[in-house]
Amino acid sequence: MLSERLDYIAALFHEAGINNWFVAPGSRNAPIVAALSRSEAFNLHSFPDERACAFAAMGFGLKNRYPAAFLCTSGSALANAYPAVLEAYYQRIPLLIVSADRPENRIDQWDGQTIRQAQFFGNYIRHSFHFDARSISQESLIEGVFSSIKGSLEGIPGPIHINIALSEPIYEGINSIFDPNQLASNTPQTPLNIPTFVHKGPSYPPVFPEDIREIINHKKTVLVIGMHTESTLLSEVFRKLQAFLPIFCDVNSGQTEYGLEAWDWGLFRREIPESLKPDVLITMGMGIVSKSLKQALTHWKPQHIHVGMHDEVGDPFMSQPQHWKAHEADFAEALYQIVSDTSSTTDSLQDENSVQTPDALESYKKNWESFIQEQTLSPLNLGSPFDSEFRFIKALFSRLTHVDRLHLGNSMTVRYGNWAGKTQARVCSNRGVSGIDGCLSTAVGDAIANPDNSVWVVLGDVSSVYDSNALWTDLPPNLTIVILNNSGGRIFDFINGPNELPAIRDYIHTPRTFDFGKLAAFYNVEYLKYSLELLKTDISVIFKAKQKAVLIELVHETL
Repeated sequence: MLSERLDYIAALFHEAGINNWFVAPGSRNAPIVAALSRSEAFNLHSFPDERACAFAAMGFGLKNRYPAAFLCTSGSALANAYPAVLEAYYQRIPLLIVSADRPENRIDQWDGQTIRQAQFFGNYIRHSFHFDARSISQESLIEGVFSSIKGSLEGIPGPIHINIALSEPIYEGINSIFDPNQLASNTPQTPLNIPTFVHKGPSYPPVFPEDIREIINHKKTVLVIGMHTESTLLSEVFRKLQAFLPIFCDVNSGQTEYGLEAWDWGLFRREIPESLKPDVLITMGMGIVSKSLKQALTHWKPQHIHVGMHDEVGDPFMSQPQHWKAHEADFAEALYQIVSDTSSTTDSLQDENSVQTPDALESYKKNWESFIQEQTLSPLNLGSPFDSEFRFIKALFSRLTHVDRLHLGNSMTVRYGNWAGKTQARVCSNRGVSGIDGCLSTAVGDAIANPDNSVWVVLGDVSSVYDSNALWTDLPPNLTIVILNNSGGRIFDFINGPNELPAIRDYIHTPRTFDFGKLAAFYNVEYLKYSLELLKTDISVIFKAKQKAVLIELVHETL
């Protein structure tokens, strides 16, 4: 009976730890939903909009880096998950996509809600598994499900796709009683013989300080930390290392407490002197937001060492990086041992193995700090509405603490964050593909995953409307949504190019007048509205106690 086979599949998911499911409605996937709902082992979250649902599932896996599942029906429903799959692929976030499908003999036969779903995501997933639920052998089913989930966790993390073909009658035995809890691997003599799910963790090659010493010996060295997973180990090393070397931490690096303060604002609209050119660039993580630093490093092309365990290494600065395969915290600790030993050595004890003199190390870092601090621009130079929005983000950064998680929308908002400097909060944004789709939905998923944290999301009006169906669910009470309403895609008034072509402004900037109070009322979300002018000196009003999720609209006119 089909329901028994789906119960078995649910048991395999449970054994593999796939217990959090983000479910979009449909008929073809209803028997799978029924199998999941028959057990208390699974947490099911309903999102009628498939695109929002898939991004929320991705957001759920942001912190713990273990896949949550997105489940949808057949047909174009699966296509709506494509943006989230792309973002998860380029952010390297584990994500499981499960789609219900029609049997192979019904594909391209003019049936409704039927497309070619096998291998649908091409090379943007780490593993794909397509099977017919009725005909597949138990051995192949176990191997296929477990191998797919391992594909999301082992090697480079990312999205995976399991496509389940269901033939009629799909509701056969749907009301039967079955509990996947009874099939956990720690249950003796399980009747359906569920094997234990085991996946391999990475093995880290050793890092020898003398190898690093050979590269940076007597050379000006900088560290650039791009988009990165959360890492306490790396934070502990950077806390020490920042005293010796210039470290540029991107707003999405997970390391915004460390390194040079407000460095991207210090570089903004300035020509960086050649005297600051590094001889050696060491990078960790992935891409960076800063256009100023990217342009400088692309021009300079220093010797580039990229540190990390994954073999797919980008070349954002066109500098042909050398890949140093190691755990980044191990490398950073070895680097710290070298530079700290150098700094503790007196001039009389310097020898040919010394990296630089203490004065040289300190001087190079101080030269960077001085240049950054000499920035003469103020937020007022940005003009309206950018000045007041930037001031708000700076104030928010200084107010948030370690218990806060902050999501920044793309376009201007994430740039404000990169200019703002240090914050104790964990900052996230969808910078894998850097689109505006899914920014709000991702934050909703992250808030569901982290009920003990306050989760904030700040984004523009266009992004908010574009992803407004993220509100079409039971919003977690720890979520605060802040919308910077400046009546359109104002980034196109800021960046060079579109702002020089007024004839196309209506099509690129898309100016609109939005009333987010009406949107909040439509989705039954608590709503507040403030003028950015009111918050110019004190933003404490937005921190008042709340019992449920709230949407805060910030506008530029005086209320």
